Amino acid sequence: HIFGELIDEQIHLSYLGSIIEKEWLSIPNRFVSVELSTFQIMPNHLHAIIHIKKNKVQEDITAFKYSKHTLFGNIIGSFKSLALCSVDFAVVHTQSVSVFTALK
Repeated sequence: HIFGELIDEQIHLSYLGSIIEKEWLSIPNRFVSVELSTFQIMPNHLHAIIHIKKNKVQEDITAFKYSKHTLFGNIIGSFKSLALCSVDFAVVHTQSVSVFTALK
C-alpha cells in the first residue's frame, strides 16, 4: 500500500500519500481555471473530480498556452510530475509498487 493504509474504514496516509495530497491540493495554485471537488486517496490510487471553469481559462496563463483538448492532460501531467519530483526516491525503491504505476 504505497499511499496509505485503510484502518477502521479510514485512510492513514503514508509519507508518499501525504505528498500526493499536498500536490493535489496545490493544483489550483498553478491552474486558476481549476476548481477541485471531492477527492479520496486510496492505498494505491486516487479518486478525484475537478472542474475546469470555462470563464477562467483565459485568465490562466498556464492553461492559455494549451488548447482546450489538452488542458486536462496537462493538469494531470503537471500533478504527476510534481508529485514524483517531491518524492524521496530512497523511499520509493523500498515499496513493492512503483509510484509511476500508481500514478497512472
